[in-house]
Amino acid sequence: MELFTVSVSTPTEQSASLFVQSIRQKFNGLHIAKHGFRFRYIKENPVTSWTCKGDETKPGFSEWMPRIFKMTAEILAEYIVIVKEPELIMKLIRKHASAAFEDDYEQIQKFCSDLLGGGVPLEGFQLQKGRMSKVEDVISTYLKENVSLNLDGFIKFRLQNYEAELHEMVQYAIDEFLLDKQYEEFIGLLKYFVYFQESRMPLVHVMHKQNQEFVLLNEQMNPIEVTSEGVVVEMLDQEMELEDMIVSSLISISPAKIIIHTCEPDIQIISTIRQIFESRAHICLHCQDCSPHLGNGLLHAQHEIVHLTNMNWENYNNT
Repeated sequence: MELFTVSVSTPTEQSASLFVQSIRQKFNGLHIAKHGFRFRYIKENPVTSWTCKGDETKPGFSEWMPRIFKMTAEILAEYIVIVKEPELIMKLIRKHASAAFEDDYEQIQKFCSDLLGGGVPLEGFQLQKGRMSKVEDVISTYLKENVSLNLDGFIKFRLQNYEAELHEMVQYAIDEFLLDKQYEEFIGLLKYFVYFQESRMPLVHVMHKQNQEFVLLNEQMNPIEVTSEGVVVEMLDQEMELEDMIVSSLISISPAKIIIHTCEPDIQIISTIRQIFESRAHICLHCQDCSPHLGNGLLHAQHEIVHLTNMNWENYNNT
């Protein structure tokens, strides 16, 4: 008797082979034939079908049937999340992203896939397993009442919650991508402006204290007034935060050289300054000019370095 037939769109020989191999790998070595189960694969372009038939007269058939159905649901859930999901994401991107960014579709897809994968292997595996588990539950329920399952139609009409989750992530990825693109264009505009701007000072020191506190000093280590009257304000035409005012002031001054004294060289504003001024901007983690201005921030950073060094020596001595 026929237990079930699963069909899926496989427009290429490679996609058809991938579908069949994903099934065979799962059942490899289980000797299901002796328990009364036989598989048959039919490729009728552009669809591949997988049929499972069972002989209830074989020993162990009743005990193995629930296992066969469970493994089938696991296989199909894994196939949907691993193989079909990238296709679904690209369809959603083409539907919701502007055609003006068609050349960026693959980049948006990768960004979205990274989000769904969590960015790190362990977290990504856990997120994937979570989606597989939800899909598997829906497939298991369906196979209890139906013998025929068209995978593409099933995804569209039965996995609406799963598709909604993908849609939400795709929309977020598109929004983030556009923000990043606007930021890059804006930074490029500022770099272009700075390149042709005549330098008004030979040197400016940017003292980054704890948190988001900054002080600008001239070559004689005297304070420079931070003002909102700068090119950034004119370009953005919006209320500026202190960090934006720092960048605006630097662009207005357009110093020949910038030395950024900081204990946190990777924070956003410092990264922005370095992108805009490129070879003019230099990072200083500790010099004779830092101590009077960075104060507790420098002491805290030095303490952390000593603390980590001591930990490393303790770990070394204990091995």
